[in-house]
Amino acid sequence: MSEEIRYSIPITDTSSTKNEARNDPAQEEDTEPLHPDHVDHLSPGMIKLYGVWSVALLATFMAGYGVASMTAINPMPTFQNYFKFVDVGLSTGLVFSMWPIAACGLFWLGPIIADRLGRRGGMLISSLVYILGTSLMAFSKNFGMLLAGRFLLGAAVGLMQPAAPPYVVEISPPLNRGFLTVLGNAVATIICILTERIRSDWSWRLPLVIQLVCPTIMASTVFFLPESPRWLYAHGKSEKAKAVLTKFHGDGVYTPLVAKELDQITLSLSQSPKQMFDYRTLADTKGKAYRVMLALIMGAAGQLSGNTLMIFAPSLYKQVGMTSVRQQLIMTLIPTLIGLLFAIFGTWCTDQLGRRPMLTFGTFLCALFLALAMACSAISLHGNTTISVLDYDNAAAKGTIAFLILFYATYAWAYIPLVAVYPPEVLSMEQRSTGMGLMVLTLNLASVLGQLTTPIALQKIGWWTYLPWVCWDLIETGIWYFLAVETKGRTLEELDVIFDAPNPVKASLLVAEKNDTEQRTEESHAAVVVNGRDHE
Repeated sequence: MSEEIRYSIPITDTSSTKNEARNDPAQEEDTEPLHPDHVDHLSPGMIKLYGVWSVALLATFMAGYGVASMTAINPMPTFQNYFKFVDVGLSTGLVFSMWPIAACGLFWLGPIIADRLGRRGGMLISSLVYILGTSLMAFSKNFGMLLAGRFLLGAAVGLMQPAAPPYVVEISPPLNRGFLTVLGNAVATIICILTERIRSDWSWRLPLVIQLVCPTIMASTVFFLPESPRWLYAHGKSEKAKAVLTKFHGDGVYTPLVAKELDQITLSLSQSPKQMFDYRTLADTKGKAYRVMLALIMGAAGQLSGNTLMIFAPSLYKQVGMTSVRQQLIMTLIPTLIGLLFAIFGTWCTDQLGRRPMLTFGTFLCALFLALAMACSAISLHGNTTISVLDYDNAAAKGTIAFLILFYATYAWAYIPLVAVYPPEVLSMEQRSTGMGLMVLTLNLASVLGQLTTPIALQKIGWWTYLPWVCWDLIETGIWYFLAVETKGRTLEELDVIFDAPNPVKASLLVAEKNDTEQRTEESHAAVVVNGRDHE
């Protein structure tokens, strides 16, 4: 959800806070000038803030664990026998799709709760819903309880999105939360590998019981955390907002950094629309419509590039003859861990290569690796489409697994960093609440489509299931090439000019070329100066 929620409140003048900063005795005693953007990441205040982050970031870990635990539990024989269905088919599709269906239905409610009750209130309520949903799943006696629990888990994550991620952003420097999603996936898979050999229903119930740990910690500690300073300021509690920023960012001293942050909060709120979700001005110009289009494309692409296919990775491995559930889970863990490393590498690449090249090239590689996995799967099954064929070719089966791992590594490199970064960058400040809300809705609708249809396709058409994903990735490659605007290193003013241009893509590339030329000129000038001094 949005990293900035809009509020309709009077904006107070911060000139007094500026004067207070100048008259603060602690500031006068500091003989060394402080840069307004300077942050001592090892100061006592920042160390306290790391503890605050650890609670709020549990939300992202919980989302990753919730998705991966169902993926790992689904192929377990004890789970299949208890509910009397196979690992793929309509029943599986319903169970998996309940999560995004709930998130779609309640995407509008989360911002209201986070506005009325604060970010901490939003995290508390979503944690309690998460606990209820997990409890229903862990101790479900029938298929209806399982579906209800899965629905509540999706609702909890949907309610959490407008509370926990904005809280982290508003109280601290930006963080890439995609890593924690992948880490949650890995932990859930490891736990299921360890419990898979339990010859009772506890093989699948125990991972769900362990899933209760994180929301319980959040629910029991959230009100010991400071409230978001932006929420406090927006609701007329400017002194409390100042106190929070001073304690954590200024290490107890009202520094120029704290004063600057208060000024930025004031400016942001003064430029906000009067209604928190005002769709009337969302796309009322060509430039705004282009921005929204890119955000929605990213929402759909984040799920339809093949990531949903990997939710059913154990079934894909079973399709090529890997009948051991333990082996399936271990092979599910391997691409998850590799994906974590590639996501970290991808974050570094976003500022080195740029957003547009990563999206275009990364999506093309996704299509290539899925096509190769499909070919190897067809060879291993001798052209048969059913998953019951056990006479498989070892080399082709191993090739299928290898290309699936390469696919997920590529997806993690290109999409995990950019799904969280690109939409807020392309959306203007006044669009961000409504635009990010619609982006999350689009992402969950795409997830419903993928999670409902993929298990049915695996049951009915086998390895042909890869083909729609390959075709979509190729189409998506063309979309990014012709429509993606480069946002790397752009100021807000530059982005306004780019999106208002007749051809935003061409305008963004011209700006990039201009910036590169200026940078090379500055480097050459610096080299001349250094050489001149050396010569002297």
